[in-house]
Amino acid sequence: MNCAGRCDGVTPRFLDEPRSDSFTLRLNGQLSWNVTGTGGTKEWLTKWARIMGLESGCEDGLPTIRFIRGTPVGPNGTEVPWKPDFPILEALHRDGWEVLDLRVIRIWRHPERTDLVCELLNVPVDHIEATMMWQALHPLYETVMYRGGFPLHAALVEHRGKGFLLAGAGGRGKTTCCERLPSDWTALSDDETLLVRSGKERPAAHPFPTWSATKANGRSWQVSRNVEPVAIFFLEQSADDRAVPMGQGEAAVRINQSANQSCFGRLRSLPVSSRNEWRKMLFQNACDTAKIIPAYSLHVTKTGRFWEIIEEMTRNGD
Repeated sequence: MNCAGRCDGVTPRFLDEPRSDSFTLRLNGQLSWNVTGTGGTKEWLTKWARIMGLESGCEDGLPTIRFIRGTPVGPNGTEVPWKPDFPILEALHRDGWEVLDLRVIRIWRHPERTDLVCELLNVPVDHIEATMMWQALHPLYETVMYRGGFPLHAALVEHRGKGFLLAGAGGRGKTTCCERLPSDWTALSDDETLLVRSGKERPAAHPFPTWSATKANGRSWQVSRNVEPVAIFFLEQSADDRAVPMGQGEAAVRINQSANQSCFGRLRSLPVSSRNEWRKMLFQNACDTAKIIPAYSLHVTKTGRFWEIIEEMTRNGD
């Protein structure tokens, strides 16, 4: 499919070039992007797309996120395996594109365009390459948050077409609970879930990667897949298995805490003004979500059948 961009006077020529190594990222049937890159980002982008479970190809009319390589990091003459995309960088500066510096990546926007350019560091260090994969989600999260959604530090599990969120800080048992589920349950993610609003009462829940685990085991997550979340369960290690319903006030506080845990690293890289704006959006979106998704404190033992308690507490949920 031809995915050439429009030439409207503010678009560098590189956005009008045919894109053979492209992928499509879709969220909740409402938000979609074509994702592509230059030669110096091809290997990085292919790995990122595999981890995210993106489909190959592109679609006419969608905004484009294009990855490029910046100038070498270090003293002049530093050798890097990728040629910097100098012509593109020159065009961005010349044509009035604005930059947001997030330390490991730089995001270029134009006030008259929906397309984005993400400039990657030009340094051959594995952990930095992996960090850039995590940070490259910034434009997605920002778009979702302005629409009332947000990421949660929570596992996403599915049973008979219904989604359930298992939330908690590190060490509370999210991964262990996912591993203990019986065969008729599916763990879609074990650490992060993105809630995406699309005008319906309840948001869609999308599984997102556990970036710290991607290099070790080569896993992938189908981020475009989504389920409707029936309830949020905040995990507590306990001597007995039980669930306690939360009031909306307590639920809003706990949801906001979980969202801030998920966004902690991203918030640190933002300018102070943007950081405060994100925190306000997270708080408001958490309060709104607490009104429409019931929340529970789920006390879990090491051997109990906690999933049966989830079923019992949500049996009449729809």
